[in-house]
Amino acid sequence: MTSTVAKRKDLFSPGDWLYWSCEYLKAREYFQDILKQPSLNASDLSRCYRSLAAVEVELKNYDEAIKLYEQQLDVLQKMSDIENQLEAITWCYISIGKVYWLKSNFDEAIAYQHRALEHIQSYLTSPTQISAVYKNLANIFTSTKEFQIALEYFEKALSIDDECHPKNYLQFGQTYANMGTLTESLRSLSKRSQTIIFLFNGSTCTKFFNSII
Repeated sequence: MTSTVAKRKDLFSPGDWLYWSCEYLKAREYFQDILKQPSLNASDLSRCYRSLAAVEVELKNYDEAIKLYEQQLDVLQKMSDIENQLEAITWCYISIGKVYWLKSNFDEAIAYQHRALEHIQSYLTSPTQISAVYKNLANIFTSTKEFQIALEYFEKALSIDDECHPKNYLQFGQTYANMGTLTESLRSLSKRSQTIIFLFNGSTCTKFFNSII
């Protein structure tokens, strides 16, 4: 088993290195060459689709990224012997949702995060995945300016992270930074609404207020 894992790491390591070095076109070419190998097993095929999708995200080819994640999902759903298969399917849903968020297709983004949550219920998992989904939903609702809902999801994520990780957990900083941006947006919105109430009245005020949020 250890030998198999080592071989897989050797197979993908050059492409991973290119990806983390921001050599995305070269990384794409490398992973595409792996796909051409006739002896590629299903587990490696899934990994390759995931890596290619990540590359396409960085290149902002979002439709192609979604297509590749869907191909990965199809492979995963047909497998019964992959280690951590169920968690991999969840991460696939999460990733597709994040790409839809980048496309500003917020309805689909939310739908896929909820699909991830529903899938998590089918197996015992680390709360880390649930926290990741909550953070993604918080970011999506921040983008749609539904700030109160976003704040609730950030708080849910922090509650999980606080129970599962040490106080110096790196993701705490990112979550608090995102919450800080959200709080500033709420303050700005509050100030604008107060100004609108002061300057306008009746239907004119309502129409203008609805147009800016």
